[in-house]
Amino acid sequence: MANTVAILGYTNTFTDWLVATNALIRENNDFAANTYVKPTGTLFLNEPTLGLQVANNAIVAGQLQVQGIGSSAFIQNNLQVGGQVYFSNTTLGLTNSGQAIFNGQVSANGSNNGLFVANNTVIGGRLNVGSSGTFGSNVSIGTSANVGSFLNVGANTRIGTNLTVGDIIYNGNKIYTSTLDANTSIFTTTLNATQAQITGQLTVGGNFVLTGATIYNSNNFVINSGSVFAINSQFAVNRGTSGANASILWEETSKSWKFLDVDNGLYYKIISEKELSNSSSLNSSSNVATSAAVFSANNFLQTYAQTYTNTANTSLKSYVDNRANSLVQTAFVNVNANSVTLTATSNTDTLTITSATANGINVLNPASKTIDIGLRNSGVTPTTYGNTTSIPSITVDAFGRITSASNTSITIPPSTSIIANSGQLTANASTGIVALGLADTTVVAGSYGSSTQIPSFNVDSKGRLTSVSNNAISVATASGYQPNSIIFANTNGFLSNTNSLQYLTSNNTIITPNIAVSGTISTPRFRAYTEAVNVVTSITSSTYNIDLSQGNIFDLTVNNNITFTFTNPPPAGAMMTSTVIIRQDGVGSRLCTFTNSRYTDNDVPALTTLPNKADVLTFFTVSGGTIYFGSLAMANVALT
Repeated sequence: MANTVAILGYTNTFTDWLVATNALIRENNDFAANTYVKPTGTLFLNEPTLGLQVANNAIVAGQLQVQGIGSSAFIQNNLQVGGQVYFSNTTLGLTNSGQAIFNGQVSANGSNNGLFVANNTVIGGRLNVGSSGTFGSNVSIGTSANVGSFLNVGANTRIGTNLTVGDIIYNGNKIYTSTLDANTSIFTTTLNATQAQITGQLTVGGNFVLTGATIYNSNNFVINSGSVFAINSQFAVNRGTSGANASILWEETSKSWKFLDVDNGLYYKIISEKELSNSSSLNSSSNVATSAAVFSANNFLQTYAQTYTNTANTSLKSYVDNRANSLVQTAFVNVNANSVTLTATSNTDTLTITSATANGINVLNPASKTIDIGLRNSGVTPTTYGNTTSIPSITVDAFGRITSASNTSITIPPSTSIIANSGQLTANASTGIVALGLADTTVVAGSYGSSTQIPSFNVDSKGRLTSVSNNAISVATASGYQPNSIIFANTNGFLSNTNSLQYLTSNNTIITPNIAVSGTISTPRFRAYTEAVNVVTSITSSTYNIDLSQGNIFDLTVNNNITFTFTNPPPAGAMMTSTVIIRQDGVGSRLCTFTNSRYTDNDVPALTTLPNKADVLTFFTVSGGTIYFGSLAMANVALT
């Protein structure tokens, strides 16, 4: 960004010169390789040949103005304008050599010829011409077009929805539109419109083709109205390769409408109310009976058919009765144990009912000649068979009937017995009932093991505990050391890892402690040790506390202008050193400052603001955090 630099004089110190030089270097670096912002003033480029060249995108937040005699703006590629473009030249506002594509509305409000296009015109949105419009070639408009006066198109016209012209439409070839509205005349070779409104006469020299639904706002539609004499006229429907066209014909000679049979090519008359007749007795091939005629004929048939039916039923009933009486009087019945035979004496007809077996049909009372068709008794006693001590034994014949049934007692051989396995299952000796469960062992129920005792137990082959006891934990005494002693495992005096420092407690237990020293360690020696790093990958707030109780090294990535404050320092008289790594994010330009910090010659170091660059600073305090002495250890370090 642009910064002002104070003018230096002989009285300025070296620090002043260093600060000014660094500011100029940053200004030059930002202008050369980074984002450069000039908040005030005007930038004049007076190069007579090429004043400004932009290789990629250029954004002008305010007004872009090209002025002066002979001035112009030349754009080799696309020009995209988010707002409106005004052409105030009264002679020629816009010249376009190629195609012009408008996705929105185009309004031409000239008092005479509002819009003139020599070549093709494609408009994605709506076209609004206040006066007249002339187009040398094709016109294609995505939505609607509204022309105040006349419209003249040299070639085809295609409108997405509505075309409205105040006066006359001149079109060299075809018009495609949804709704067409012209107040005076339309001149075109082909008109293709979803809806056309013509207040006067429409004359079509060639074919009149309707490709969609026709809506006509009148209750009269007359064809052949210009003919003086009545002639045959027809409507036809094209059937293409399916066969002859379907047609409805007005035949003047018969003064009737006829349908064409597309299979035989003949026309057939459409029956009208004139040919209908309510008479059920009229004999005519040119009339058609109505439902009233059919109803009258049906009543006649029902009345006389019922009379004929009653007469036929009476005659038939008399014949059947006489024949049945004659048959009964001349027949006899023969009944024996297994069959019944009905024989007519006047002829050889015989009806015989015979059982399949002796058990099939039960014939009762042969003397009275009464037949009872049913099952004979099987000899089985009706009762319930089978219980807790008996099993039913049954016999079934080929027809699925039970012919015999009896009970068989359940017996267990004397040598059969059920016993419990001693020590594993329990049993009632007196009754012999076995109770499924585990037998008691000698183990006393309870909890075993604690912080000072370890359980010892035995397990049998069935997985059961047979004995359990507690054993006190025994720890060997570290020989040569007194209780409450700290033991260094390494003899060379260096602390190589956490396990090399041990502590012997008062009960001779050796533990490995975590070390936290609040006092003073005299003449310590450390080798190959590491420190924890506090890493923060994103800081978006404007302030941030560096908590010194969390460690000595801080790796911080900034995403905002931030003021850092150290917290939880050691008390006065003790020194603590900290290292702070400040990383710029991928955007950069983040300004960072530290409170209560002091630097050499009071010269606050200029930290980098470049994206993905870092600075490393070191601080220490001996005053309990009142003052932190700082220095810039590394500057503008590349991170990638």
